Amino acid sequence: MGLNSNGLKQFSVNLKKLQNKQFVPLDDLMTDKFIADNTHHKTFEELLNASGYSVETESDFEAIPDDKWDIHISNCTNFSSWLEMQQAAANEYVSKQLLG
Repeated sequence: MGLNSNGLKQFSVNLKKLQNKQFVPLDDLMTDKFIADNTHHKTFEELLNASGYSVETESDFEAIPDDKWDIHISNCTNFSSWLEMQQAAANEYVSKQLLG
């Protein structure tokens, strides 16, 4: 599959936009589609609720012990750890941003 000149220009524009991003919200990474494709749940909220932790705020999420969260991720997703899941979500996000 090749890129025509319009496609290459759009790719270049998308790349510049992506390079200017300093932060990508978790909601933009853990989309419903990504969650449905890679977990036993339909939404990130469902995945959180299934963990048994009460998560109402970002600090609640950050308070979940890493080792316990990794076990939950390993049991409920296609990934062996939270880091692996985040990396896969980031790769998918970047691909969508670059290719449209």
